[in-house]
Amino acid sequence: MARTMFQDLYPEAIGVIGGSGLSRMGIGDFVEVHPPHMLEGPFGQPSGPITMREIGGKLFGFLPRHGEGHRIPAHKVPARANAWALRDLGIRTAIGCCAVGSLRKGVPPGTLVIPSGLVNDTQGNRPAYTFFDEVTVHISRAELLCEYLGAAITKACSANNQREGSIFRGGSCVVIPGPGFGTPDESHIRRLHNPNLIVGMTQDPEATLCAEAGIRYAVLCLVTDYDVWRKEDTSVDVSEVTNALIRWDWEGLIGKMLERFAPAWEEPSAKECLCTQRVHGAIQMDHHVIRESPDLMELYGALLGPHLQGRPI
Repeated sequence: MARTMFQDLYPEAIGVIGGSGLSRMGIGDFVEVHPPHMLEGPFGQPSGPITMREIGGKLFGFLPRHGEGHRIPAHKVPARANAWALRDLGIRTAIGCCAVGSLRKGVPPGTLVIPSGLVNDTQGNRPAYTFFDEVTVHISRAELLCEYLGAAITKACSANNQREGSIFRGGSCVVIPGPGFGTPDESHIRRLHNPNLIVGMTQDPEATLCAEAGIRYAVLCLVTDYDVWRKEDTSVDVSEVTNALIRWDWEGLIGKMLERFAPAWEEPSAKECLCTQRVHGAIQMDHHVIRESPDLMELYGALLGPHLQGRPI
């Protein structure tokens, strides 16, 4: 039988997708309140099990983007399966945590950045950019990073006055192909575009797929290096990034941010945020054709069903 709805086990939960330095997802001393969920859906297995923890009276679902032991490289992250698994649990809000390089002198290592935009420069080297290979759906990618959620993350970070580094809100994150770091020439080209602030490897298609799944999404980034645009920085290597994550206590910073974020977070109204409704009105394919196809409903019933016109499912 076609699966036409998500399980929605934790509709109030907030997703946290952990990147470099957060593969174990051992955030602080927060209590694990449910057994980990390993959800295999129509788009495969996620990077790892989703662990539910309670923080500040709210439930969070932690998903290690690169799997346990950082075994999955950036260009092989199963972003479709990850977004599907989060949405299947009922999660409609997700925070992506990422290590990044800086393209600006005024954004040094140790800075927390909550970007407002993304530039996808991965040149098609990712396994999947969309759920919708078999149907015609054109979602809006304007404000792909949720303004409402980004502001809440920024406020939670700003409440922590004990840290040495600064906080920057705004600018664009350029998503590079990976798995290798960029070249100096590439770094200089990216600096020519004024909004470009930082570079990372995983923010998209993760953001796009969350949007297609009806999940509002924003990213919190820790700058670990200056990329390779400065004369004194001839290269970036793994040890530099790893040492920066340890020096700035990336895991601890995320834990402190969530402790402040949790009690203050309130689901936005439809007027404040439309991120979870991007699919509504975006389906160009004949709705009747989708409904009458068992294969299409098997794949897309849960994602598209609530937005299809006609009789209820």
